[in-house]
Amino acid sequence: MPPTVCTALALNQYTQKKSDLQNQLSGYQQAEAQDYEKYQTNYQNWENQRNYYQSAYNQAASESQAKKSRGADF
Repeated sequence: MPPTVCTALALNQYTQKKSDLQNQLSGYQQAEAQDYEKYQTNYQNWENQRNYYQSAYNQAASESQAKKSRGADF
Protein backbone atom coordinates (compact mmCIF):
# COMPACT_ATOMS: atom_id res chain seq x y z
CA MET A 1 0.00 0.00 0.00
CA PRO A 2 1.18 3.50 -0.68
CA PRO A 3 2.06 5.61 2.39
CA THR A 4 -1.00 7.85 2.01
CA VAL A 5 -3.34 4.83 2.13
CA CYS A 6 -1.58 3.53 5.26
CA THR A 7 -1.79 6.97 6.83
CA ALA A 8 -5.49 7.28 6.02
CA LEU A 9 -6.17 3.80 7.39
CA ALA A 10 -4.28 4.57 10.61
CA LEU A 11 -6.15 7.86 10.97
CA ASN A 12 -9.49 6.11 10.52
CA GLN A 13 -8.57 3.50 13.13
CA TYR A 14 -7.42 6.22 15.51
CA THR A 15 -10.61 8.22 14.96
CA GLN A 16 -12.79 5.15 15.53
CA LYS A 17 -10.91 4.19 18.70
CA LYS A 18 -11.14 7.76 19.99
CA SER A 19 -14.89 7.80 19.33
CA ASP A 20 -15.32 4.45 21.09
CA LEU A 21 -13.39 5.68 24.11
CA GLN A 22 -15.39 8.91 24.25
CA ASN A 23 -18.63 6.91 24.18
CA GLN A 24 -17.34 4.62 26.91
CA LEU A 25 -16.31 7.61 29.03
CA SER A 26 -19.72 9.19 28.55
CA GLY A 27 -21.36 5.99 29.78
CA TYR A 28 -19.12 5.93 32.85
CA GLN A 29 -19.91 9.58 33.58
CA GLN A 30 -23.65 8.91 33.34
CA ALA A 31 -23.35 5.90 35.64
CA GLU A 32 -21.31 7.97 38.11
CA ALA A 33 -23.94 10.73 38.08
CA GLN A 34 -26.71 8.21 38.72
CA ASP A 35 -24.75 6.56 41.53
CA TYR A 36 -24.05 9.93 43.14
CA GLU A 37 -27.71 10.90 42.92
CA LYS A 38 -28.67 7.60 44.53
CA TYR A 39 -26.08 8.17 47.27
CA GLN A 40 -27.40 11.67 47.93
CA THR A 41 -30.98 10.34 48.20
CA ASN A 42 -29.96 7.54 50.54
CA TYR A 43 -27.91 9.92 52.67
CA GLN A 44 -30.78 12.41 52.89
CA ASN A 45 -33.16 9.62 53.91
CA TRP A 46 -30.69 8.52 56.58
CA GLU A 47 -30.36 12.10 57.86
CA ASN A 48 -34.14 12.49 57.98
CA GLN A 49 -34.53 9.25 59.92
CA ARG A 50 -31.74 10.19 62.31
CA ASN A 51 -33.35 13.58 62.93
CA TYR A 52 -36.72 11.91 63.54
CA TYR A 53 -35.29 9.53 66.14
CA GLN A 54 -33.23 12.29 67.76
CA SER A 55 -36.38 14.39 68.05
CA ALA A 56 -38.32 11.45 69.53
CA TYR A 57 -35.52 10.84 72.03
CA ASN A 58 -35.36 14.51 73.00
CA GLN A 59 -39.11 14.62 73.50
CA ALA A 60 -39.08 11.46 75.64
CA ALA A 61 -36.18 12.80 77.71
CA SER A 62 -37.99 16.10 78.18
CA GLU A 63 -41.18 14.34 79.27
CA SER A 64 -39.22 12.13 81.64
CA GLN A 65 -37.52 15.17 83.18
CA ALA A 66 -40.89 16.92 83.53
CA LYS A 67 -42.34 13.87 85.33
CA LYS A 68 -39.36 13.81 87.68
CA SER A 69 -39.79 17.52 88.36
CA ARG A 70 -43.51 17.14 89.04
CA GLY A 71 -42.80 14.17 91.31
CA ALA A 72 -40.33 16.23 93.30
CA ASP A 73 -42.93 18.98 93.83
CA PHE A 74 -45.24 16.75 95.84
